[in-house]
Amino acid sequence: PINHPDLDESSTIQFQDPPDLKTVGSFELSAVDKALDQNPDLDEFGLILTERGSSIQESVAEASGTDEKGYEFGNGAVLVLGRRIAIAYWGVPLILKAANRELKELSRDPAWIDGPATRARMATATRALVLINADHNTAWNRR
Repeated sequence: PINHPDLDESSTIQFQDPPDLKTVGSFELSAVDKALDQNPDLDEFGLILTERGSSIQESVAEASGTDEKGYEFGNGAVLVLGRRIAIAYWGVPLILKAANRELKELSRDPAWIDGPATRARMATATRALVLINADHNTAWNRR
């Protein structure tokens, strides 16, 4: 507690600012969207176990001892190789939060289907949700 007797007047307490909840996972969601846009023929999905916040590129380089060529890295959370896409395990909750947040925000406006920009945002959100969880009924209904 701030008023604890062991804290003297010279002690300072530093608080961290909470993350902006409107942007959590947006970076990773855009990486998934970019990978899917650039590679429409992807047919396999997987997860890569890496340390939280570490990039897939670093993990692949450590595991193989070399910097593999032919991989496409998207923001350290997405890996595309041929017709396969993998998401770093630590990025999945962030992507799900961002996609669900986007889906809820767009669903509040019944006219979302009328604008090309809002349709593209809905496609991005639902595509990521269905990629990670194929049984996501709300995403399928919006698609």
